[in-house]
Amino acid sequence: MTSRRRLNSWVLGLLALGISLSLAQEEFYPTVVELERRGKKIEATTVSPDNYWVNFSGEIVLGQLEAVEGSLVRLKGQGAYWFNGESRVLREGRPAKPGDFKAGEWLEVAFNSDRKDDRGNAFLMRMAPLKKSAQAEEVQNKKSYQYFAMSDAKRIKVTFGKDATAFGNLVLIDKGVEELVRLSDGFAREVGEGDDRKVEIEAKATPSSVEVVQGKSKAFGSELIYDNDTGDAKVAGPIKLERSGDKPLNGNANALTYNVDDETLLLSGQVRLTQKERTTSAQSAVVRERDGVAYLYGTKEAPVTSESKDGKVRGTKLKYNLDTGDVVVLEGIEGEFQD
Repeated sequence: MTSRRRLNSWVLGLLALGISLSLAQEEFYPTVVELERRGKKIEATTVSPDNYWVNFSGEIVLGQLEAVEGSLVRLKGQGAYWFNGESRVLREGRPAKPGDFKAGEWLEVAFNSDRKDDRGNAFLMRMAPLKKSAQAEEVQNKKSYQYFAMSDAKRIKVTFGKDATAFGNLVLIDKGVEELVRLSDGFAREVGEGDDRKVEIEAKATPSSVEVVQGKSKAFGSELIYDNDTGDAKVAGPIKLERSGDKPLNGNANALTYNVDDETLLLSGQVRLTQKERTTSAQSAVVRERDGVAYLYGTKEAPVTSESKDGKVRGTKLKYNLDTGDVVVLEGIEGEFQD
């Protein structure tokens, strides 16, 4: 009896240890960075313990560019700010150079006043064109700047309200006057030790590395740039589209835009949809996933063309049922049908 009690006690101890280790392994708190647009939340979230994230903070100054002199950006009446390879210079969400900007152009400059050069100039963290009036109240109230970089071995998840979700290995988020989300392939990590320790960030536009999911539809592209001012998430191509269902659909396009307000997908440039025996080509297409339809657009010179075993129809505007593959020409109808 004594040996059995000891055995039972030993087994229970192992079970308790196993449960404790399991709970410890399962304990994971995701990092979430949030923007908001018209009551809808745009959230970037880490999804696994194998992630890295970093946050940089600074102040904001608005002004007109006076000159770029060596490693200095000088603003009219606002002093000068020094920059190096770590400074982020952007135009339309993509990397640019200080020399690309013209004198007199209004800029939003984020700076770190704790990091100064030997002349006392603050470090330029980020520079971008000011899209809004410098006198606008919403602009004047923006005094602080935050920059987030997040990467995850199982991909970062970015949700646009409750309607669409995007996935990618790296997300870069700017929260200043301009609020941007850039999702792409790449990584963020810490390298070096002690005083040599630094953050290394590399964003790459790799084909099919970014996935956008809305309902039954999935689209793949090379990078996504979301502008919270417009509500547009623009995905660079080449775009591959997949839609599940009884009649699966595949497609291609040069670019894609998801609009947070309308909850629509806009395919543009050499749009091609294939479903069973039907192939449809257009210059652009608006996909309304919730309604299960797409509207395809062309011109008289380059009309929408939809062809199946039963014949071919053309028009400048076509309605496409995504579930059944049925098409209706709404404008500029032409047709060729098999006997």
